[in-house]
Amino acid sequence: MSGTQIAANLTLTQIYVADGLAPGLTHLWSLSVEVAFYLVLPVLALTVGRLSRRARVGVFLAAAVVSLGWAWLPFVESTPAPGVANRQIWPPAYVCWFAVGLLAAEAEGRVPAWCERVFRVRPLWWVLALVVAWVAGQEWFGPLGLVHPSPGEFTARVLAGTAFAALLVVPYALAPGPGLLTSGVMQALGRWSYSIFLWHLAVLAVVFPLAGQGLFQGGFWLVLALTAVGTVPVAAASYVLVEDPARWAVRRLRGPREAARRAGNPGGAGSRQASAAAQTSETNPASPA
Repeated sequence: MSGTQIAANLTLTQIYVADGLAPGLTHLWSLSVEVAFYLVLPVLALTVGRLSRRARVGVFLAAAVVSLGWAWLPFVESTPAPGVANRQIWPPAYVCWFAVGLLAAEAEGRVPAWCERVFRVRPLWWVLALVVAWVAGQEWFGPLGLVHPSPGEFTARVLAGTAFAALLVVPYALAPGPGLLTSGVMQALGRWSYSIFLWHLAVLAVVFPLAGQGLFQGGFWLVLALTAVGTVPVAAASYVLVEDPARWAVRRLRGPREAARRAGNPGGAGSRQASAAAQTSETNPASPA
């Protein structure tokens, strides 16, 4: 691993650097996209957040539609090239995916009862999502393996990802309730999910030769089972030994500053919320507190 790759991966800028994707860490390209969204989110709150709900929905939908043309732009389509990073996977390409969450947030609390009942038919949405995943995995849909897709193939892949995310995320987000995902096992897997994502590729590198399987040559269920068995304990250990202590250390470092901030503002956010609720009740007595 080169010094450039190390620096790029530590700063989550590897997708912007030629040859920035390091062996064994190539899957972390998506974190670069995710971090870009977090950096843009405050700007959205200060700009789009000031608009009406209907206008915000329109902006998100328009941005999602426009983003589908990203892969067709000449300076994107011409990459990757020697000394040039793959611009096809830069953040603008995935606005559709983030729009799913943004639109779901706008719809929260406004979903009719009959929609909630349909959303709670969880098997329906899982089946539909798996159908989308199956279609997206067919050779006639797009190139298999790690082949660089054409603009049309890439756009189709993004749309499939959008549909898959919407079918799984939206029903749970807009109609939450007890179920499989609230069980102790699933809650634990949720806590370890980042570590599972981080380590699974390294485990795969061991599983393929052990299983006698080549990349994209079948054996899906065997490879999945072995990877899960190997990844989950490694991820749990990583969470306990690295992630949780790091989070505790950050909280400890921030503790004095948080205490000082609260001391300078005794009312805090709670008082502001209570005041806002009181004003709402005064101006509209029928509104719930």
